[in-house]
Amino acid sequence: MKRIFLGSRDESAIILSHIFPDSDLVASTPFAFEDKRSGVYFEGNPHHLEVLFDFLVELVNTYNEEPYFGRWIGVTPPEGKLLPRTIIHYEILKGNFDKIQLLNLVLRKHLAEICDLRLARFSRLSIIVRNKEIHRSALPLEHILNGEIMISLCA
Repeated sequence: MKRIFLGSRDESAIILSHIFPDSDLVASTPFAFEDKRSGVYFEGNPHHLEVLFDFLVELVNTYNEEPYFGRWIGVTPPEGKLLPRTIIHYEILKGNFDKIQLLNLVLRKHLAEICDLRLARFSRLSIIVRNKEIHRSALPLEHILNGEIMISLCA
């Protein structure tokens, strides 16, 4: 039986925070899943989510298949009052898929280089398994050409 993923509040998740300067948006994806399709959940400021949504749609419309990742296949519009969120869905191509690289490299690279969004110089990656944080690290923005558009100034 499939269980419902609860985003950054889930008992087992990979969470990327401090993605954008002056924004509380966080991204999360399930720690484990069996399907080829899953999603990256963005949660936080409703106005920032509305701005981000249009850029995520741009990612889906720009077919940019990564050989070790797959492709973005759809975006769920912002929803939720208690914990506002939007979801960008992806389809993986290979079985040995690293979700940490998805959040750290693929997602951040696409947000900066395709969407022209300005990213924070450092983001934080946390891995939660059964409600215990098993890993936390700072991720510098390296080898990615940072964008110009500040989400916090668009909202």
